[in-house]
Amino acid sequence: MADLVIDYLHPGPFTTIDPGQFWLLQGMTDDPLAICAAAQALVVLPGEASALGVPGRRSEEQSIRPVRDLMAILAKRLPEPLHHPRSPAARVVGTSRHSATLACALLQSKGYAARARCGFSTRLGQGVLEDQWTTEFWSSGEQRWIRVNPGRPHHGRTAEVLSAQSFLTGGEVWQRFRSGHLDTPAFGADGDDFTRNSARIGASTVRDLAALCQLEMLPGDTWGRMAEARQGRMSVAYDNLIDVVAAVCARGEAADLARLFRAPDLAVPPHLIG
Repeated sequence: MADLVIDYLHPGPFTTIDPGQFWLLQGMTDDPLAICAAAQALVVLPGEASALGVPGRRSEEQSIRPVRDLMAILAKRLPEPLHHPRSPAARVVGTSRHSATLACALLQSKGYAARARCGFSTRLGQGVLEDQWTTEFWSSGEQRWIRVNPGRPHHGRTAEVLSAQSFLTGGEVWQRFRSGHLDTPAFGADGDDFTRNSARIGASTVRDLAALCQLEMLPGDTWGRMAEARQGRMSVAYDNLIDVVAAVCARGEAADLARLFRAPDLAVPPHLIG
């Protein structure tokens, strides 16, 4: 990671599209919200796949990291440009992480700076937090990052611009958790399990750091101290390190992100990158 260069205008290791796949982008809109909606329409969630007639054996697709491999599946299932309507069987099976990384790749192909974020969404206004990935693109007109939800398919083809309260990154939730400003019922059945909640939020914070460094890891990927934290062995020093991660992610300065990401407890090991 010594030579890590963060550039959201260009793809990272997992959002690169092979030149031989550029034909899949033909006819794609230039509108960023419509691009995110197109990404939505490329993914069927694992919990919905069976009911929509997608064979169970395809659940392994949710473990695919590179966008190029997701696009290879999409091209095989329906050899038409990606903006064309697709039946569930012609989509790829995956979580909101797949939708977010596909949206990043499509946005970058149109010249937008884009990045994925890992965190939590509020479930149906109930105040319950669910693990979620989303996408941000840079608006040159507004001079800010606009957070869009490409992970939950909607009727029609409209992506949702997220409010400040409908999605929180791992670091944003961690800071609320550490300051005592997060109600335990926000975690539903796990609300009373302090160790489990702490480990869950800490892992999401580290995954968000990786995503900001253009490594959008799978929800099940574990590295550094994540496993120890789940077992209740998260030290005070590690808690303090996650405090730093949350603060650096909030600032979003590329040089600081890259520098922090070199820490042994935070860097993604090579075998998970491929």
